[in-house]
Amino acid sequence: MTLDVRGVPPSELESVLGRIVALNHTIFEGMFPWEPYSLEHYRKRLTGVMPVVFVAEQDNEIIGDSIAYKYEDPNNHSHYIWILGVQEQYRKKGIATMFLDFNEQFARKFDCDSVIVKSYNISKDMQRLLLKRNYDIIAVDRNENPKYKGVHFELDLSPEE
Repeated sequence: MTLDVRGVPPSELESVLGRIVALNHTIFEGMFPWEPYSLEHYRKRLTGVMPVVFVAEQDNEIIGDSIAYKYEDPNNHSHYIWILGVQEQYRKKGIATMFLDFNEQFARKFDCDSVIVKSYNISKDMQRLLLKRNYDIIAVDRNENPKYKGVHFELDLSPEE
């Protein structure tokens, strides 16, 4: 069994996007009170941006993914990780860490000022990983149910003085 974590070239994205959406349905279904995003939602969200997509595959089966993009705002030079998920049976094997490594390398290469990730309180392992990697909490969304509060994290990539 071979584990491979790789970037998805733009020319291949449409051919794997359906598999990514199906995987994310298995990862996130039942985790939140709302339905996981549809294929159409992914396509709409990724229109007009340069998506940065990484997948983890075991024996040609996608077991995890990360979808990010650079904000296209002249006042905001951040790399935003929109989705990051790993099938439960493959967690705690360093896959999410590899996704973060690749995203942070990409952000540095393209002169982003920061990496931003939104994680919900229901995803405590992800939040611990981000804090361990020196991400700062920059905002918390309001929600009546504390486990669905969105917590916004940022890793400052500014050169140290």
